Amino acid sequence: MNNEVGKLQEALHIESLVNEELVLKDVVQNIYEYDEDPGLSLLHPIVSGTTILRLPLKLHFSKVNILLFIFSIEGGLEIKQNDTTITTNPGTCIALNLAHGADMFTTMLPCGFRFYYVGGECPKEFNEILSHPLNIDLTNQNPTPLTLEQLSCIPIKIDKPILFQFHAKITEILCTYAMIYYNSSENTLNIDDSPNVPVYLSIMYELIHNHSENPFSLDYFENRLGVSRYRLCREYHEKYGVSPIKDLNHIRILNAKKLLLTSSMQIQEVSNSVGFDDVTHFIRLFKRETGHTPGQFRTL
Repeated sequence: MNNEVGKLQEALHIESLVNEELVLKDVVQNIYEYDEDPGLSLLHPIVSGTTILRLPLKLHFSKVNILLFIFSIEGGLEIKQNDTTITTNPGTCIALNLAHGADMFTTMLPCGFRFYYVGGECPKEFNEILSHPLNIDLTNQNPTPLTLEQLSCIPIKIDKPILFQFHAKITEILCTYAMIYYNSSENTLNIDDSPNVPVYLSIMYELIHNHSENPFSLDYFENRLGVSRYRLCREYHEKYGVSPIKDLNHIRILNAKKLLLTSSMQIQEVSNSVGFDDVTHFIRLFKRETGHTPGQFRTL
């Protein structure tokens, strides 16, 4: 995997960038770990992350055998590959085969997106549709929004079952692209009965479950996603059976329990690390959920 990450870093060339360190960090944000080499027969995640770019940039990818999936959250990103130029819009997904190289430019700031760099040998049946960048509107396609939500829950350490699940989900996205590319999506059977999850709800879920240490609030999500807090709370509860803030606090408490059992950090440090600024509030929530204060939990 380190070899694939190295190839990815070598393929990225910064031509015009205000803050170089930011982009290099984002490109290798979450590096996946494997117990054994996944090989080339299965598509597998190399690096992923959620990025909010607030400064203009220009990136060039030299040719490398890696797929890139970009799920747009806000702003705009212009992508050029071969003779094709497309611009992202919030709620769209871009698929790129970096074996053809690519150039990217921010067109509207802030520019936010979630990305997945995928290794492995892409099935040759998809070579034609991936000969240029592909753009799909997630708000009108099912089951892609659900797929995004599921992809965002993949842990950093990948075992065999998760590897096969990831391969299945990426292949599902490629098949969705293929149906649209060949203008046959309207004539296919709907074999997925899962409800269509709005993209903004999937993004909210991903941020809460994988970036819970950030200072999130209902105001933040309302401004970030462009959806009223009342609608977000209602739809989040309908989908996941819990309010977003309660879910956020639950994830933070889970992370706090891990730190209490595996580190010598002070209670204040644990509180700050998992996303609580007020240690008293943290202790109160921790005791409410576990029946013990953090100090008592550590000595159980």
